[in-house]
Amino acid sequence: MAVLKSKNIILRHYKKTDAKDLFENFNNFEVTKFLSGVKYPFTLNDAKKWIKRCQETSRKKPRKEIVFVIEKNKKFVGSISIKEIEKHKAELGYWVGRLYWNQGITTEAIKMVVDFSFKKLKLDRLYAYIFLKNKKSVTVLIKNKFKKEGLLRKHRIKDGKLVDMYLYARIK
Repeated sequence: MAVLKSKNIILRHYKKTDAKDLFENFNNFEVTKFLSGVKYPFTLNDAKKWIKRCQETSRKKPRKEIVFVIEKNKKFVGSISIKEIEKHKAELGYWVGRLYWNQGITTEAIKMVVDFSFKKLKLDRLYAYIFLKNKKSVTVLIKNKFKKEGLLRKHRIKDGKLVDMYLYARIK
């Protein structure tokens, strides 16, 4: 499985030992409020299950999902994934822990995954669904040359409610 490296960060696959860091990051409501697949509060047992699922899906053939841990200075700082992988397209998902916001980490991780997706996976399209109030996520996507394609009404469920999402995409 691929490990991606830049000057500042490493994108690697989840290890069982990441459970404590995942648990601590997801127990900050500011981190999880814009993540549709994450409940709050999040338990250590939830973290172990999350990691097991990420490990299993990254090994399946054909690959439908690849999940990376974002690591900076040997610290677990977040995660980024390519999911719903089809012949030519995939969905991008990502998050970074609160202590690591506004450091350019997410922007750099997205750039690395875009390059990997277009060059190694031979995808032609990456897209991301963004909560309307998640302005920071919109900013990092625009920095990585994603374009807004539209508003998807009642697109996802968050905390039991249907929510609207923006659709952003980047074409090879």
